[in-house]
Amino acid sequence: MPKERAALTEKQERLIIQATLMGLTPSDMTKISNRLIALEKERSYIKEVQDASEGMSWSKSDKGWKIIDSQGKVYDCVRFKKSKYSHWCRAYGYDIVVSKPGTRYKTNTNKDVKFYVNNNVPNRLCPENNKELFALLSLIKKGRIE
Repeated sequence: MPKERAALTEKQERLIIQATLMGLTPSDMTKISNRLIALEKERSYIKEVQDASEGMSWSKSDKGWKIIDSQGKVYDCVRFKKSKYSHWCRAYGYDIVVSKPGTRYKTNTNKDVKFYVNNNVPNRLCPENNKELFALLSLIKKGRIE
């Protein structure tokens, strides 16, 4: 039984005809398709990183990161533990002290905050080229650390 052709729109059919007239082989078209998919993934990762770091500022401290959010809260993040690699990701443990200088905000200490780093997002897209910082910013943005 022959394979059925994929249902394509009229615009897609015209593109295929133009590509064959230009001399592109099916393998060339597959490479182009794969590159378009990769660009779409990269675009979604860039949006994810921008959403996590929006309104935040950070600086590297001697043992971790100092992050200031848009409300003025200061998160002193000190890494105390790095776990072994599992087959898909790496877990990190941080002690995080949350304060808000100049106000009556009571300082909170969060011990042993564990999180996993998303290995799908490339380092070059993360802030400071650091996946740990990106994971910390995401946790703060989502409200998991108060």
